[in-house]
Amino acid sequence: MSRADVLSFLDDIKHGIASEEEVKEKLSRGLDFRADTDTLDTLRKNGASEALIAEIKLRAKHEDPTATLSLNCAPAECRIKIDGQFAARTSDGHLDRVVKSRLPSGEVAIDFEKDGYVADQKIVKVGAEPGPPISLSVVLEPNLATRTLNGRKLYDVMVAALGGTAALNNLRSLTGNGSVTFYREGEPGVWDFDVSMAPAHLILMNVTGPAGGLVFGCNGEKCEEKKKGFLFIKRGKRLPEGVANDLEPNLRLVSRYDLLSVLETLNSKGISLMARTAYMPGKAQQRLRADGDDHVYEVNIGTDAWPISVEDTPKSGLGAVKVTYGNYVKVGDCNYPKQTTIRGAAQSGIEVRLNRIELGSKLRLSDFPK
Repeated sequence: MSRADVLSFLDDIKHGIASEEEVKEKLSRGLDFRADTDTLDTLRKNGASEALIAEIKLRAKHEDPTATLSLNCAPAECRIKIDGQFAARTSDGHLDRVVKSRLPSGEVAIDFEKDGYVADQKIVKVGAEPGPPISLSVVLEPNLATRTLNGRKLYDVMVAALGGTAALNNLRSLTGNGSVTFYREGEPGVWDFDVSMAPAHLILMNVTGPAGGLVFGCNGEKCEEKKKGFLFIKRGKRLPEGVANDLEPNLRLVSRYDLLSVLETLNSKGISLMARTAYMPGKAQQRLRADGDDHVYEVNIGTDAWPISVEDTPKSGLGAVKVTYGNYVKVGDCNYPKQTTIRGAAQSGIEVRLNRIELGSKLRLSDFPK
């Protein structure tokens, strides 16, 4: 009903043609005008009672509800939908705007969408009157295909940051010395340590101290103590049997979790790589998950894209190991950690600290178990 209709009804009330209750009933059909101040003043001057004014306010046309949105979406860019209808795209992950698209008063659904990611929906309440800005931030989860793509990409980013595949292959032939710390009966002991590596996966370790020495070699997964025919001669007498028995399993871990060995494991057949992100160096720490038949590896990668730590969790639930790498130095064209710490259960594990690392070694395949 129009404003002219209501003025006519007021005139009917004034001349006794209609009652106020009859006019209220007619007003229930709705009004096509807004109850602004000027209109209400005009109606009052023409005889509208406060009871009729209240009814007119109730039946009058209202402004479409509006909401000020401040939205943040990662990764950029996202599509924004409001109640299922496309509204806008973020720019650099952000959207700051006032929406006046006939928003329904009450709950409104805001959807964030991006190809390759799982959509997210937030429900907000919009009042009939303008209210404070609505601020929302979402981080979309990548879907399986995107996590798989990111996993391979992040692995390649990590290898490139370390020096590249070709340069890393050269590190398979190196020598170094320093110290090794391992726990025995809950107590740490520090020993001199010499190491030599050669392709494809040969490693010879010499541990010496006041109680004697031990030379331990591995050809892949096959490891054993060496008693003659090897380059290292500074071991003196053999370590006591009990000490040697405790040390040998830890030296196997050094062979297995040397950085190059871990990289080869992550890149081996049957390993599925996944990651939420695959940023280039310098942006943020990231995590790479490598899922194999028997083990799950979680790699924490620093802002420089070098590995910080690796958590190896057997799917059997037994024997989880955490490896940390630190104090990277340039060896040839590669970045290589001088410090490797391997931890299993509490108060167990081994830590290798190398003072000197050089490319090249004289190890021979014929010196190792077949």
